[in-house]
Amino acid sequence: MNWKGVIPAITTSFAEDLRVDHNSVTKHCRWLLDNGCSGIVALGSLGEGATLSFDEALKHALDEERQRSAR
Repeated sequence: MNWKGVIPAITTSFAEDLRVDHNSVTKHCRWLLDNGCSGIVALGSLGEGATLSFDEALKHALDEERQRSAR
């Protein structure tokens, strides 16, 4: 694991129905990575990770990993 560079903790975007807004999260991750961040810390900056189901958290993490891997 490489912990060098800028690795921001990000907030989780929610839609009006209180579901994770995966499209918004994907766009935000892509923007961060395209603008020089070397990684992303998800599901923890404001405690929202504790409010998500396992499946929601897993999908969120996989969405972010896909963005990182696509670089």
